[in-house]
Amino acid sequence: MGAIITEFGRELRKIRIDAGEVLKDMAEKLGYTSSYLSAIEVGKRAVPEKFLCKLQECYGLPDSIMETLKNAVDNDVPKVEINLKGTKTAHRRAAMAFARTFKSLDEEMMENILKLLNNKEENDRNDI
Repeated sequence: MGAIITEFGRELRKIRIDAGEVLKDMAEKLGYTSSYLSAIEVGKRAVPEKFLCKLQECYGLPDSIMETLKNAVDNDVPKVEINLKGTKTAHRRAAMAFARTFKSLDEEMMENILKLLNNKEENDRNDI
């Protein structure tokens, strides 16, 4: 029986197969070893920060596929760690309050929080 593949791994494998490539071909094209790429597919390794950009660059992927890949990466993450060292008290309190109440927040509240955060990200990008 093969390794359990992640949601991201499934999407990555589709791209590879559609390109007519084996794992080794894709790994070389992206600048990774076959074993490292395989570990990403099955969730033994996290998706590196620049991986999606490199993937889009090498395979000319449209924004719709990139959105699917980003969502798959997010869906595969089992936990998130936040380094609070050197942060302001307000940031620490907000992070801890969110962590304590995370599982009890209803869908509407989560959507409102997400909208707020997405608006902040968009405003920050526009300020650059």
